[in-house]
Amino acid sequence: MLDGAKTATVRRRSSPRVKVGKRACSPGIGCLRIESVEVIQRLASLSDADARADGFTSAAEMRRVLRATYPSTRVTRAPRRNRAPRRNRAPRANRAPRANRATGPRAAAAAGSPSCSPRGQSSGATRWFKITFRVAD
Repeated sequence: MLDGAKTATVRRRSSPRVKVGKRACSPGIGCLRIESVEVIQRLASLSDADARADGFTSAAEMRRVLRATYPSTRVTRAPRRNRAPRRNRAPRANRAPRANRATGPRAAAAAGSPSCSPRGQSSGATRWFKITFRVAD
């Protein structure tokens, strides 16, 4: 990385943890200047040139390593223990409607998609990001 042979990396995250133009510092590596952050729709769209920029010999090798590194995208929950049982409640259809407590621009943005968080991102969803960088001066 420090010699400039690796100039990109692919990560699976819910959101990128770096910003274009900013520096990312890591002990033992030093500081890197982030040049671009791209969302990758499918791993199959990555080329051999992308793989070489990430330090791999081929795109197939890179995809194999990425799938082994990030094996599952499902969010699993541990079973809840030591919790009081839920009280008996009427089914949703028989209950009185809830008052809409959310107001303001965030609520308006989230109103169109009930499965989204107020920031407009699906909770728990992950995406592939291709991050290109260079060693910071």
